Amino acid sequence: GYFQKTFTQEKKFFDYEVAIRKIRAEEGVYEGTVAIDIPYTAIWFTFKEERLETAFIVKAEMSDESGRLIWEALDSFPLTLDERELKENRSRRFRMEFPLLLDKDVDRLKNQKLRLEVSVKNTTEGEELRKALEFRLKF
Repeated sequence: GYFQKTFTQEKKFFDYEVAIRKIRAEEGVYEGTVAIDIPYTAIWFTFKEERLETAFIVKAEMSDESGRLIWEALDSFPLTLDERELKENRSRRFRMEFPLLLDKDVDRLKNQKLRLEVSVKNTTEGEELRKALEFRLKF
């Protein structure tokens, strides 16, 4: 219907950025974080007792050039705000982070192009968005 059309145009489909940050890299160990940033303006909320709430279910899988899984993470990130906080955060991003630790075959992996696949699902409207990026470990 007409109402639904105008409503979906206001709210763009959520999108996010993924970044891998190095904390420490030394003999045989690579430690960092995988950060996922979603603009607050693109988040769907459920309205409950004067508060806005939602959660994201995030799954991340890293594989080497041969497609072998070398690291994975799965977690849920709840988010609750009131309308004032939402207005204050209008230009900001909601950040979700996973610790990344590689301590096997690091010497082999540092010469490879690795692949990170991320899936983010917003529990409020059920949309799931997958992304994949290729990168090399920085030493």
